[in-house]
Amino acid sequence: MTLSRWATLALLAVRANALSPQDVAAGIRSITDLSSRADGIAKGLSIDNLDQNVPKVTDNLKEMVKMSLKNAEAIPANMSQSGFADSDQSDICKSLSDFSQSYQTYLNTISGKGDILSGNSKAVPLVSVMQVLEGSIDKLESEVIKTVPTCKTQAENNLKELNGNSGDTIDKLSQLIPGGKPAFASGLASVGDDLAQATSTSGSPGGNKRSVPTTAMAAETPGKRGFVHREKSR
Repeated sequence: MTLSRWATLALLAVRANALSPQDVAAGIRSITDLSSRADGIAKGLSIDNLDQNVPKVTDNLKEMVKMSLKNAEAIPANMSQSGFADSDQSDICKSLSDFSQSYQTYLNTISGKGDILSGNSKAVPLVSVMQVLEGSIDKLESEVIKTVPTCKTQAENNLKELNGNSGDTIDKLSQLIPGGKPAFASGLASVGDDLAQATSTSGSPGGNKRSVPTTAMAAETPGKRGFVHREKSR
């Protein structure tokens, strides 16, 4: 399935009670699918295919950023306690755990490719997107965790471990990429601009866009909230 096809939106009603646990779990699983796909491409990286395949990994991570922030926006700000049944929370908890494991696997894979990435300019936007993704994952998981009190402690511990591994990997790679940390800082600004354009708010007064810091950007469809998930191929 192509990147353009799986970007199908499932827009839900505005009210908090319209946000079902199935939507939340499906949204997380879709991001896990992207993480697994990025890991699969990363595992096959070699000196001979870096120019072709590093951008593919980067594109997958960009989609993870957009999807995770869109899904974080779908959770109402006043949802401080979950109304989901324990069995439904269990499904969300499993989805969170599966995602954490999947992205940890990707981080270990890409960290192991540091030697061959060190001389390739395509690694600059890759590492920059990883920094932005760290913030978007933190935002999504923090929002989701408040809907699942039954596994809150475990989910928070998993997120803390994931953030630590992500930070270590980014720090390692940012020192290896061409130009080092100055190039990484410049890449962050460029990636932020690209993602801001891709997630600009359409139909808002004056066509304003959200400002994109180095860790987060989000798009809203005015008057609607919705979890984004992949349409399963048949």
